[in-house]
Amino acid sequence: MKRLFVFVAIIAVVSVGAAYAQDQPGPAVEEPAASSVADQPSPAAEESAVTATEAEPTAGAQEPEKEIRKQRVGVGLMAGMYYPMDSHVKDVFGDSWMRVGFRPLLIEVPHRWLWSWDVSYYTMSHDVYFMSDLLYRDEVTLIPITVGLLRGSGNDKRRSYFSVGVGPYYGDVSSPSLGVNKSGWGLNANATAGVIWKKRWSLEARYEFMDKFAGLDFSAFTVSAAYKLFDMR
Repeated sequence: MKRLFVFVAIIAVVSVGAAYAQDQPGPAVEEPAASSVADQPSPAAEESAVTATEAEPTAGAQEPEKEIRKQRVGVGLMAGMYYPMDSHVKDVFGDSWMRVGFRPLLIEVPHRWLWSWDVSYYTMSHDVYFMSDLLYRDEVTLIPITVGLLRGSGNDKRRSYFSVGVGPYYGDVSSPSLGVNKSGWGLNANATAGVIWKKRWSLEARYEFMDKFAGLDFSAFTVSAAYKLFDMR
């Protein structure tokens, strides 16, 4: 119950902060300056100019869809695997862990850096048996929350993205084999590269650096897929 409460609270705080960051306006679009008229045209010349304007748009005219608007970003649900890099951590808790979480997905290709965020939930347990009897269970839960920058490239069908982020993480370690039972906070940083298809699906790889917690190094490499749940600006 304690872990679930912390996880839900973190998601709520980050979602509010991300909504505020995405609410900032994009770059302004300059309107074309009106052409100066040297002489007053005759009625016939004026009628001819109107006809020419209707037949062919003036160069540099702004299309209606070019109006200033905010960047649309989707919010996706992630699921994947977390592979610890430290051999001691792998020996105690296992080689691969489950990862779930939330992160932004690019709906439109941004031409500038955007604020980004993500929340992940990593968990692993390893049971130790003796003669078919459970002796004890080593368990670990990590909940990193990061804020950073995101940028993408590509087209409407497929696009790639890159993001970097930093932030705290909540850790809960219960390991009888190590004699460790601790919960608390640490710091983490990450770099992520991924691809998005059809504005809805994504696949990404990430390196997650974490400072030591309870004397253990939980830095890892992760591979995750995500599905867009809804859009936000």
